[in-house]
Amino acid sequence: MKKLILILLVLLGTIEPVDATASKKIPCKSLKSVYQNFLSPPAVEDPKIRALMSKGYNQLRKDIYNASSTANKIKAQENLAHLRRMVKELSSPKTVAELKNLNIDVESLLAGIILSDIGKSTRTMKVIMEMSKRAGELGWQKNDFFKAFLLHERYGLYMVESVGKKLGIQNEKIKKIVDTIKNHNGPSSDGSWWKINFENVVGKPYGLPESTEGLIHTIYDRIDQAQLTLVKSQDGKSTLVGGPKKILTDVLSGEKAPPFATAIQESLISNMKSTLNQLNDLKLLAETKNEWSQIYNSTFIQNKIKELKVTEGYYKHIKFEPDLTYVLVDGKKVSNPQELIEALASLAP
Repeated sequence: MKKLILILLVLLGTIEPVDATASKKIPCKSLKSVYQNFLSPPAVEDPKIRALMSKGYNQLRKDIYNASSTANKIKAQENLAHLRRMVKELSSPKTVAELKNLNIDVESLLAGIILSDIGKSTRTMKVIMEMSKRAGELGWQKNDFFKAFLLHERYGLYMVESVGKKLGIQNEKIKKIVDTIKNHNGPSSDGSWWKINFENVVGKPYGLPESTEGLIHTIYDRIDQAQLTLVKSQDGKSTLVGGPKKILTDVLSGEKAPPFATAIQESLISNMKSTLNQLNDLKLLAETKNEWSQIYNSTFIQNKIKELKVTEGYYKHIKFEPDLTYVLVDGKKVSNPQELIEALASLAP
């Protein structure tokens, strides 16, 4: 671990982009601005934790500003939106009160979430690849971005370790934030995307949450990957936001993008089934510890699971054509993500 951290610091300096020529200078958001954008007071009071979170937030913003293509920019925007949704919900006064009643370290939970997916950009995945190779890890291919994506949490883990120490955050708190990040895409449930790909590429099963904060993060992360939420856009129109939209964007912007209908099957239908399997396995895991069982059965977790069930209602309106070039939503032909989201948003699930 120490060797990898030293390598990261050499590669990143003060956590700046590796390719400085490709990086645009953008104004960093102040602590107050980050706090207002992400959190509801008094969720995080420790100025050191807030500083760590602001550094993570500004890294996510850099990945949007410095994106090498429109597709990568959209991915970065969706990634930030994914983290923002979880943090805003978990930092609401009502939820914070419930978390504290369950003896949850709210500050470590929120900091871990913000830093958990920093490693998903092209820039940070390059760092993960170089860092892993310099540490002597075998099995890395040239431009092995998919493997780096599967190991994306490494960037956030090392950033917590290095930047956290520079900020003077206590080791015990650093460990709690690290444990919040670890294995948040699991568990390795049968048929899940993470089981199939992680075991095939990395060569070992994906891990389990290692703390109560990690369990909450994992549950919320899994739910957000499959949940669509109806909101009003800036122009006043109804639209849907959530993880399936992010995943659909990723799938269709890949080098080997499948037909549109196939991408919907993967991003929406199969994704929902996989998520429900993961949540069931997390429930079984929680039942092995009284403290974890209380968390899983808490009001805020159960409400999130009920919200996920609403998303299933939208999918009943989707019908697939045999040639997989388009799909029908209540009989209306849609052939791209925007048309799909607009059609689903017009329906009552």
